[in-house]
Amino acid sequence: MLRKKHSETEQELRDPRYGILFERPQAGLVTARNRLYQVPHCNGDGYRHPSAAVAMREIKSEYGWGVIFTEPCEMHHTSEITPFIERCL
Repeated sequence: MLRKKHSETEQELRDPRYGILFERPQAGLVTARNRLYQVPHCNGDGYRHPSAAVAMREIKSEYGWGVIFTEPCEMHHTSEITPFIERCL
């Protein structure tokens, strides 16, 4: 958890030109914390190292990302793409 070192709020410290990034956009039924968006990408952990992928998303959310995605995911056993290690449901 991040701790503030100063008494100023984040809004007082922020350059007003970047205020739009910290608005709370709505996507369907969900409202994001801000407009900071981490695109889907593959970190290579796949189903063999699920805790590593969780730790990566946890760190990104701790440091302020509003929307965080994970790597590609196999939805059905027929979509299996060996030898690559992807997530699977």
